[in-house]
Amino acid sequence: MSIDFKYENFLCRLWNLYGNGAQKMSTRDKCVTKKDTLDRNDEKKNCCNVGYSSCLYISESKNAARHNERHNEKYKKKGRAELSLIEYEKKNHLVTVTMNRPEKMNALSEEMFIDLRNAWAKYEADDDAWLAIITGKGKAFCSGGDTKMFADGLKGGDFLSYLADITARDPLIGGHLTKPTMSVINGYALGGGFDMVLGTDLRIASESAKMQITEVKINGFLMLWDNLPYAQAAELLSGAMITGRRAFEMGIVNRVAPEEQLWDTAMEMAEDILSRPPQAVYHHLKALREMKRASVPMPSQWLHEYSFAVGRSLSHTEDWKEANSALLERRKPEFKNK
Repeated sequence: MSIDFKYENFLCRLWNLYGNGAQKMSTRDKCVTKKDTLDRNDEKKNCCNVGYSSCLYISESKNAARHNERHNEKYKKKGRAELSLIEYEKKNHLVTVTMNRPEKMNALSEEMFIDLRNAWAKYEADDDAWLAIITGKGKAFCSGGDTKMFADGLKGGDFLSYLADITARDPLIGGHLTKPTMSVINGYALGGGFDMVLGTDLRIASESAKMQITEVKINGFLMLWDNLPYAQAAELLSGAMITGRRAFEMGIVNRVAPEEQLWDTAMEMAEDILSRPPQAVYHHLKALREMKRASVPMPSQWLHEYSFAVGRSLSHTEDWKEANSALLERRKPEFKNK
């Protein structure tokens, strides 16, 4: 789902320029060049904070295979199968990633993080996969970090740096997954699990689902990325647990449904999205995602320029021709992501 590279990272360049006015573009432009091979430490130095998520994925995507290979080799020596804690299923253009650790309420262990990274890398690399759903098996979506990691933290060492690093490298929580995602919240979404929900573009929840920023309960800290009204953000950041219905009322989720209708509701929305040109959906959601994470408003002139650049590039695709031909011929379009 790529277009001309100079437009692909246009927003990141805006972040660099307007988020750090005193910095020269030439100094920070390294993070968005096509030949960039910076490692993660150099990348942190050269990326602006507000644009870090998009910059990170550029080099992350190049280093992901090498990084995951090291971890996979480590767990292969332990006799651990690849994606043993994740179910990865693809049907037509829809991918479903299911966290499969129901006995632990799908808690995020180091092994789970590795499996999720591998699953997201697989999704990103598949041009025939246009939308991914993430959900959990059992009564929980995800209960957050595995308590074993917190227990290890009590033994000493820089636990917070470790936790920050492992979550930042998760493509969904870290905010550098570029393709469209949907969460189907079937139960508890706590702490890192709730953060995962907030990382998805679209969200469907059961009425009985429970969501909470549990970091408050353990005297921790987690900033809320969604653009919510002050009072609602304050409610969540004070540690309130909310239901799926309440999340819908607050605008955190797109739709809410009774538990027995959850998947029918999710599939209805997924099929609707998949009926549209995938490249157009991809670029609209990617731009929206970046603007949500920006710390400064984007100048309208630059946004118009970006919109025109992407639109012009899309107008040269086969899907653009198919969409317009189908409109004129009054038939259903058949898109190929080309």
